[in-house]
Amino acid sequence: ASGGDLPKKPPKEAVRQADGSYTLDLEDGSSVRWTKRPDGTWRRPERKRAGWVGALEQKKYVTRGAAQAETRQQRMVAEATGASRVGQVPGLAPEPQAKTRNERKKEQRREKAEAKETERVETAPSLSAAASQEAPAPEGPKSEKAIEKKLRQIAELEQRVAQGAKLNEDQAAKLAAKETLVEELSRLRLGDATSSAPDETPASSEASPPRAGGRAASGGRAASAHSEEAVSVGGEAGPPKRKAIEKNLRQIAELEEKQREGKPLNEDQLSKLAGKAELQAALESCA
Repeated sequence: ASGGDLPKKPPKEAVRQADGSYTLDLEDGSSVRWTKRPDGTWRRPERKRAGWVGALEQKKYVTRGAAQAETRQQRMVAEATGASRVGQVPGLAPEPQAKTRNERKKEQRREKAEAKETERVETAPSLSAAASQEAPAPEGPKSEKAIEKKLRQIAELEQRVAQGAKLNEDQAAKLAAKETLVEELSRLRLGDATSSAPDETPASSEASPPRAGGRAASGGRAASAHSEEAVSVGGEAGPPKRKAIEKNLRQIAELEEKQREGKPLNEDQLSKLAGKAELQAALESCA
């Protein structure tokens, strides 16, 4: 604000400023300022009421994002100069910072995970020992299944070779072990059949001695008739088994023909192909 009752020139009590102007503080808290024009004449004095702040002197409005960026910049500068926090005196011990809720949750989850891992490591040896004591060792059936699986894989490799595909060293070694696997499978199956076959003893040797008189004669006739019936049934058991083997071999020949033609085979057909050698051996034993 400017007033016309003020002197045009600064009085002796006015204080000269660095820019060449003069200022005077009045009793009511206001101030008066005198400035010169370039031609040397005095301008009209300017009067500022108490507490008035000019536009250039007012605090500039700063957005929230700009304030956060400024805080980050100050923190980076403070860390570079040795102070970990803004406003911390370099060289002094840092003040403890309160953990946020997310940090506390992360720490709790980390502690739970470490406790579970420790418990798992401690209980693993005991569980493995108990499992080794309780679980029986794998015997024939599982070994037989493993051999059948390898033979199916070998049949697939043979099919790929028939189609003109190239095999690597491992696949070639697996093909070379086919005969060994077939022999081992036959040995396992023959061992199972031998162990599961019933002990065949003639009924006449176990029969009680015949009684005297007509009852003994009738008992002898019944025993002889029973033995004849058993012999006839046993004699008829051979041909159906041989016919079944020959039928399976014919089916295998058809599958091999399909394989040569490049037709894909399913898992059951490949398994049947893998059992060809066993069927041939069984057929020779029937002959």
